Amino acid sequence: MGLFDRDVESSLDEMFDLNRDGRIDFAEEALEFEYLEREIKAEELGVDASELDDLDLDELQDLEELRDLDLEDMDEDELRDALEDAGYDPEDFDF
Repeated sequence: MGLFDRDVESSLDEMFDLNRDGRIDFAEEALEFEYLEREIKAEELGVDASELDDLDLDELQDLEELRDLDLEDMDEDELRDALEDAGYDPEDFDF
């Protein structure tokens, strides 16, 4: 039992209690935080978490830049230009 160990408190904790001792140690908690961070990042980018592995660094940066733009306030031409600048084909999207 380590200094920072804590009891399993949720089903998410149970998923990361790898040694099934009813306690979450530092390494197990680090894995849990990494999982949550990945899920949050995928949600922010509007992709499934499993798709993050398929995207390279440039594609991730493009998605982040698109997310930072206020797409709702753009007219159709501005939106097409933003998608083209990010490397996407505007014809693949419905406006």
